[in-house]
Amino acid sequence: MNKELFLETIGNLERQRVLDDKCNEAFGVLLSNDYVTGYDNTLLEDQLMKVLKIAMNDNHAGSWIDYFVYELDFGKDYEKGKVTIDSKPVVLRTASHLWELLLMS
Repeated sequence: MNKELFLETIGNLERQRVLDDKCNEAFGVLLSNDYVTGYDNTLLEDQLMKVLKIAMNDNHAGSWIDYFVYELDFGKDYEKGKVTIDSKPVVLRTASHLWELLLMS
């Protein structure tokens, strides 16, 4: 996988998450007792994450991709000094930073 495709994929995952959150919020207002629509993109998101992790040789416990997406909320929750490798700080604020980290690993 090249960097451009990786960045595009991470970016689209994040954009889809935002759209899904808005959609679920709207369903919660419009259909407060909704058990019919079952709107859920987790199967697709999980599969795309699996493909990304395999492509980037990051398919293991402690995956950097998982950490960036789920723990750092696509880098939005990154704080200086929060991520370290061998006691050295690592910047993990953007998908580009993640790409560089994965190439080092």
